[in-house]
Amino acid sequence: MLPAFLIGIRHGVFGGQSWAGTWLVFFPMVVIWVCDSAAMSGGRAIGGAKLAPTISPGKTRSGSTVGVLGGLLVAPIFAYLVFPRVGINTNVAALLVIAALISVLGQLGDLAESLFKREVGVKDSSHLIPGHGGVLDRFDSLYFALPIAAFCYSLFGIP
Repeated sequence: MLPAFLIGIRHGVFGGQSWAGTWLVFFPMVVIWVCDSAAMSGGRAIGGAKLAPTISPGKTRSGSTVGVLGGLLVAPIFAYLVFPRVGINTNVAALLVIAALISVLGQLGDLAESLFKREVGVKDSSHLIPGHGGVLDRFDSLYFALPIAAFCYSLFGIP
């Protein structure tokens, strides 16, 4: 289903040669990448209570919070610097709501994939990308984030 959402976001309104559709795809991806990086950095720097110790013992509540804040920082950048340049008119409030949902649901996707791996007793879903938990760890957040991004784009009339 993941490719279906990517195609829908990319080509739903804009033609095949449109940068606007491309940037609509990049927005949830960048939010997820920033959220993941901020969560890891924040969790290591601050520490504290574990988010879901039996599922993913390295994740902390502080890291999760920093991750969401990092994801929220991306929304104004897209609202003011990226989307207007490619002809997408939106407001920062809508993008903040979308970024918040993507950040939270992306982390749930990460936890869901960790739970699947724990249930089958493996540390990594593959050895294609050594040290990164496998190829599924590169996409786990997007499984939850892309459908909600597509729904929110429609809900908020973006574009």
